[in-house]
Amino acid sequence: MPELQNPFDLVKATDLSDKQIANYFVDFPLGSSLLARVKPTSPMPMIIFGGKGSGKTHLMRYLSYPLQISRHGAGVAGREGIAREGYVGIYFRCGGLNAQRFAGKGQSAEAWQAVFAYYMELWFGQLVLRTIMVLFGDTPGRLDAPELVQSASKLLDVRPVTEPGKLEDLLHYLERLQQSADIAVNNSALTRKLDLQIHATPGRLVFGLPGVLATYLPEFKNVLFLYLIDELENLTESQQRYIQTLLRERQDPATIKVGVRLYGLRTRQTLSANEENREDSEFDVLRLDSELRDRPEEAQLRFASDLVRKRLIEAGYARPGDTSPLGAYFESADAGQLLPKETETLIERYGDRERPYFATLRRKLQQGFRAGITPDIDNEQDVDTVLDLLRLPQQPFVERTSVFLFYRAWSHKKSLKDGAAAIAASAHEYVANKPNTEHHAVLKHFRADLVAQLLRDTRLKQRYAGFETFVRMSAGLPRGLLTILKHVFTWSSFFGEKPFRGTPISLTAQAEGVVQASEWFFMDARAPGPIGTMVRDAMTRVGQLLRDIRFSDKPSESSICAFSADVTKASELAREVLDAAHDWSMLVRIPGGQHDRNVGRVDDKYQVHPMLAPRWDLPMARRGALALTGEEIDALFAPKSKGDFPAVLERRISPMTAPYFGSSGYTSLGANHGLFADSTDG
Repeated sequence: MPELQNPFDLVKATDLSDKQIANYFVDFPLGSSLLARVKPTSPMPMIIFGGKGSGKTHLMRYLSYPLQISRHGAGVAGREGIAREGYVGIYFRCGGLNAQRFAGKGQSAEAWQAVFAYYMELWFGQLVLRTIMVLFGDTPGRLDAPELVQSASKLLDVRPVTEPGKLEDLLHYLERLQQSADIAVNNSALTRKLDLQIHATPGRLVFGLPGVLATYLPEFKNVLFLYLIDELENLTESQQRYIQTLLRERQDPATIKVGVRLYGLRTRQTLSANEENREDSEFDVLRLDSELRDRPEEAQLRFASDLVRKRLIEAGYARPGDTSPLGAYFESADAGQLLPKETETLIERYGDRERPYFATLRRKLQQGFRAGITPDIDNEQDVDTVLDLLRLPQQPFVERTSVFLFYRAWSHKKSLKDGAAAIAASAHEYVANKPNTEHHAVLKHFRADLVAQLLRDTRLKQRYAGFETFVRMSAGLPRGLLTILKHVFTWSSFFGEKPFRGTPISLTAQAEGVVQASEWFFMDARAPGPIGTMVRDAMTRVGQLLRDIRFSDKPSESSICAFSADVTKASELAREVLDAAHDWSMLVRIPGGQHDRNVGRVDDKYQVHPMLAPRWDLPMARRGALALTGEEIDALFAPKSKGDFPAVLERRISPMTAPYFGSSGYTSLGANHGLFADSTDG
């Protein structure tokens, strides 16, 4: 084994072998299992919704017959195992179909609809026959019974000129029909004609072949033929109507599970007089993203630990049966109440120099007394007095908290000298571990934000570290977790560490890996085309707004990474972009919404996906939510002019920014300077 093989190099299920699919599969612990939720033996069709990286493809491949054989063995053992499981899984990935071939070229939509349905019948028919031939590979003669072959052949509307003598002959005949269809479809671009005869009615092979096989093969008398149709999003709306028709007209002994991205279901209409399929009537639904995310934190951590541990065992970094906590592999960012690690760094870095948060406060107090808006502070000497009161050189985190409390007192127009004296007294009592101080009260809600402000002010890396943090960041997307670990491993190796073998992975390697994974998610998760550009720009505006609030002088909410709104008041385009951001997993919809206290309305509520939190230095734990108007949703998701968003940003940040706290002297440029430009090492 290479010295530092990365166990997380392969994160996409399409890149994994059948053996890896089997070895890496993890069912949900502590409660209803994922396999039980999928219900593979239920005849009721199902649509499995899953965002990119939710594990949808891995799950569907795990249900397929090659994995069933790997679990039970080949030959008799395999057939008996499948009979016990009660289903045989037939996996089909729409991504390999090149569905765009079935459009245009001078042909009508109706013609292409018929050709596509026929082509799919041939493909599904071959899949069923190949599956059965593999399962009966040890006794192929059993598939050549004349009545079986004849019954299968009769499913075609146009019988072969030479009757198949074996089931294998019928398979080859279907292959030739598909080849002829390929030639006709491909050449229609040149001939502008579809020189093709359709040999099968939609549904006849899909449902007829399982019926014939169950009739003549006793082992499959009580086995459900489970079609696993993955990546439905790669089909056009017209092509999806064929799949919807199969869902609606399902016949025993077959059923269908369809896997599709959150954005990918383009229609529920069928080819049956345009009737529309309904959830819980024609099909069940499994929403894979929320299935894990909504489970208790203990279950999420157990699932993630099992997922990662299997990778480590496969690559030789852990032994089978090892259940030690994975957090031990990572250096902890839990620095204690007074942040001793950061304290040591900052004392060494700044020495006797004025720290950035005091330099910013000094400038704002100077602006304030010149404008006459600093109660009882009239000159430079008063500024020095206030700053001296707030200083606690051996405790920079307490100093930063004191500055926050001072801004709050200032915004309430309290006496600043008296306020600074009271804050200083509270700071000393807090350090002495006395209870019920003002510092205790504010840190109960704003601790994470004040740590983040201190790190940002002093140009230290934000803290997204530790295995449990990475699990929370992934928020129900296993690929997100694996991608974080992939980049963390790479950076750890780059820094000369021995990840998962030597000392714990450093905070520096974790920080670099998390930022890289967040950037990957931002670029990889967005929709293609114009709507993708609009989603990217909208998320950048949302991230900037929430970031500016979090790092303002007096944030209105703690741990803010979410917003709520009555989206019915927004424009149609803004709602479309908002929905696309959700469907591409950049936003997470919060169940239950947000109750508006004034009118009793329940607004939609969204959180920036935790994978994106490091991109804008946002928290992952959700506490507060920013209530937005329909006009503000428009400015964020579909601005009509370049000035719409800056106006919203200024209106929102102004009341939180010294020295003016919402008065007319505030400008967005000044706010940005106050928030960021003064955070310097000097």
